[in-house]
Amino acid sequence: MGGIPFGEILLCGERNHGQYPPLEDLRILHEFVIVYLFEGSGIYWDAKQSMIELGPGSCLVIPPQTPHAYHPLSPARWSEIFFVFKGALFDTWQAHGLLPSQTQHLALRPTDYWLPKFRNALTSGSSSSDSLTDCCRLQLVLADINNFIGQSRYPEEDLVWLEQAKYWIETSLVTNPSLAEPAARMRVSYDHFRKRFKKTSGISPSAYRTQVQINQASKLLLQTRIPIGRIAEQLGFCDVFHLSKRFKQSTGFSPQQYRKRF
Repeated sequence: MGGIPFGEILLCGERNHGQYPPLEDLRILHEFVIVYLFEGSGIYWDAKQSMIELGPGSCLVIPPQTPHAYHPLSPARWSEIFFVFKGALFDTWQAHGLLPSQTQHLALRPTDYWLPKFRNALTSGSSSSDSLTDCCRLQLVLADINNFIGQSRYPEEDLVWLEQAKYWIETSLVTNPSLAEPAARMRVSYDHFRKRFKKTSGISPSAYRTQVQINQASKLLLQTRIPIGRIAEQLGFCDVFHLSKRFKQSTGFSPQQYRKRF
C-alpha cells in the first residue's frame, strides 16, 4: 500500500473453479472481506448465524474477526470476485453503519450489471498512487451497494409477495412438482405467478425450485447418511435417477461422488 495510512486492499482477485477447504474449517481474518458470487451455488456459515444458501448474485460482506466459512456445491462451477481490505477509512464506513458489524448477505442481481462494477475495483498496481485509486474504486462499489440497500428496486409489497411465493414453492416440493400449487396458494394463474416471480427475483419459479432441491440435497448428503433414494423421494424427484441427473447438472458431481468427496 506504499505507506498510505487510511486504507489498504491486502488481497483481491477473481477466482474461477477453485478448490476450497473442508466444510468444518472456520477461519478468522482481521480485515473486512467482500465476496461476490457470479456463478455456481453454495453455503456460508459462521459462529453467529445459521447457514446461508448462496447463488449467482450473492454478495457477502464479512466484518473483521468473524469466524466464518463458505463452500461451493461444486468447485468446478464456482466463480467469485473477492476483496480483503482494512484501514481507518473503512473503519469510518463501519462506524457510520455503511459497513456491517456482522456478516451481511445481499442478492445483487442481475450479475451482468454488478459484475463489471466489482471487476473495475480490482487493484491495478502496487504504487502509492495506484493504491489510492484502488481504494477509491472500492469505495464506489461500497457506495453502490449502500444505494441498493437504501433504495429497494421493488415496492415492499412485491418483496413480501416474493417471500410468500418462495415459501409455497419450498413447502410443495413433494406434493406438486408442476408448481401449480404455489400459484393456487397465491390466488393467481400460473402464468401470472411465473412472470411476477421472475421479474422480482431474476429467476423463474422452476429454476428457484431446482435450486432449493439441490441445496437441500447437498445438505442431506453432507450432514446425514440417509440413502440417496430416500433423499430423492423427500425432495420431490421422480426417482434417484432424476435426482442424480439434476444434481450433476448443477454441481458437476453425482450424489455419490459429492458425498464421498466432501
